[in-house]
Amino acid sequence: MDCPVDVLINRDTKGSYKKALLPDNHLEKISNLKGINDIYEKPYDPDLILRTDMIGIDDCVIKMVQFILIEIKKYGSPMC
Repeated sequence: MDCPVDVLINRDTKGSYKKALLPDNHLEKISNLKGINDIYEKPYDPDLILRTDMIGIDDCVIKMVQFILIEIKKYGSPMC
């Protein structure tokens, strides 16, 4: 998953980003939100990237399922 922080802040329904951006001495401050006040390192060479700011949920699901099916064909499935 890949999405700019400003888009994540606008989508935030739980208020986590708002709390993470509060002053350090505020009682409701979240101090370990990835990408805001906790380090997030993007994977060096990801197998799949889903740009959720550019692609809708349905298309992300389709891309993920296609990726999984290709991987199963390449390596086989232990469930088969």
